[in-house]
Amino acid sequence: MAPRSWCEVCRGGADGGEELVACGDCPRRFHVECAGLRRAADAGAGWTCGLCGASDGADAAGRKKRVAFVRGEHKELKRRAARFFRNEKAKLAPFVEAKRLGALCGPKGAKDGPLEPFVIGNRESYVQAALRDYQVVGVNWFLERHALGVGGILGDEMGLGKTVQTLAFLGALKASGKPGPHLIVTPLAVLQNWVNEIKKFTPSLTVAKVHGSIAERERVLGDVDVASGAKDVYLTTYDTLLAEEAFFTEAFEFHVVVIDEGHRLKNATSKLARGLRRVPSPFRVLLTGTPLQNNLGELWALLQFVLPTALGDSKLDDERKLPKHRRPAGGFEGADDDAHLDLDRVSEARALLNACMLRRVKADVESTLLPKIEYVLKPPLFALQRALYRSFLQREGDDVAAALLTPQQLLQRVLQLAKVANHPKTLDVAKARDRELRGLAGAGLVRSSGKLALLDRLLARKKAAGSRVLLFSQFTLTLDVLEEYCAAHHGDRGVGYLRLDGATGRIQREMDMRSFNASESKIFLYLISTRAGGQGINLATADTVVLYDTCWNPQVDLQAMDRAHRIGQRGQVTVYRLIARDTVEEKVHARAHQKLLLDALVM
Repeated sequence: MAPRSWCEVCRGGADGGEELVACGDCPRRFHVECAGLRRAADAGAGWTCGLCGASDGADAAGRKKRVAFVRGEHKELKRRAARFFRNEKAKLAPFVEAKRLGALCGPKGAKDGPLEPFVIGNRESYVQAALRDYQVVGVNWFLERHALGVGGILGDEMGLGKTVQTLAFLGALKASGKPGPHLIVTPLAVLQNWVNEIKKFTPSLTVAKVHGSIAERERVLGDVDVASGAKDVYLTTYDTLLAEEAFFTEAFEFHVVVIDEGHRLKNATSKLARGLRRVPSPFRVLLTGTPLQNNLGELWALLQFVLPTALGDSKLDDERKLPKHRRPAGGFEGADDDAHLDLDRVSEARALLNACMLRRVKADVESTLLPKIEYVLKPPLFALQRALYRSFLQREGDDVAAALLTPQQLLQRVLQLAKVANHPKTLDVAKARDRELRGLAGAGLVRSSGKLALLDRLLARKKAAGSRVLLFSQFTLTLDVLEEYCAAHHGDRGVGYLRLDGATGRIQREMDMRSFNASESKIFLYLISTRAGGQGINLATADTVVLYDTCWNPQVDLQAMDRAHRIGQRGQVTVYRLIARDTVEEKVHARAHQKLLLDALVM
């Protein structure tokens, strides 16, 4: 690993001609003054920093051994990867230049020896759980990928235990003499869940959680073991990785890098994707229950991340890299109009994806989990809604006639119409019918929205039947209206209902989940923001999911449904999707359905 480009003490660089001196035993570098030296010449070839000097000989030897192992493993994984490229050459050929693919495959006539990956069973001493059969298959798939020297995507449907499979894989590597350091990058919402799962399932793995305030991060990174890569697992969030990029990209080389909710890398040009590509590691893993969200271009970005040597700088819309193929209409290059897909290209994409991804769905591996039932309910707009909807359409029609709208402006118009469809009170009351909208309360709140009136009747039946409900909406303003309704009809917050949105703190979130899932819980309803509550929460004690509105990205709604429809669910989960009749919501739902058809074609 190359020495760092910043001072370990002050975090400054070599700006202004300030020289940095390097430690001979670790990657740290220091300004001369910060190192306590009089001049740079005092740091000879064998100079060691104070942190290394404070360690005993065994610690220093251990650090050198770990660094040497990861470097050697990196070279070995690259060498072994040639087998994968030879075996999958036909699947890669449509997307990789012939010259590059030939180099990746190694010399002609090369013969592969036996592939002997480490293999685990349902019960292992380093995993404090009995793995299900399909989870054992998943862990052994990871180990086989590692033996091949190429990363991959674990694309199991949500709720099948991607976390425990990943931890069992890292535990198996350690048991087979291939230790860390490994890096796991997660959304903030599930960071603590990873910490808890490591303690629960793989307590033999040592962990460094790099997160928190600047002072907290400096305290953690100042620890000798953490700074030298002595921990088995380094846990951090997307934002913290970017904030501490110098550490994660320069301190040492990680053996395995795991990205939870890997579909977040669907935009290859995003700051997050660029930052993660700079993290040095020979083996990259993505975990995602929704690998294909909107179009094939996003899927390509994920494949580029796990196969950087083959696809890292390829662009599917570059004809020079694809001389044998016509450019597909709405294909891999990321166009959103997938109605005219090149089916040959889709077939090639499926073949390549199958070579890089393992995906199982609940219906195939969990016989005890009943399939969810989904109903689409289409209430009409009520009088006030119709008047507001027509008013918006007329006004926007005049705007469009006057000038062309940008995509962002058009989206804002659509969102306004969606708000009307949800409830008139979600509009900016300062702009339209303020007195009428402000006065909506009590029974008037229900009478002013077709959706809310239908929801009111539905919840009454569900409550009488002893069901428990998760109610999702994309919009905070809609949640505000729904909370006003809940407070009037279902008891006080914390007693009859709960609410989770982007402003809910981690501790409050965990306390509320425990309250809702408690065996004697009387809480009937959980109001949840579709995006804020779509990951990291298990609410399998609910049997009913209501989607008050529909997201353009169908995977977001599927994630919401799977808060209840997951392992541990003992009953039948019923999903009700509310779509206001004859509104833009019908178009949104149709577009989302089209994207799911693409998912079915490729997956």
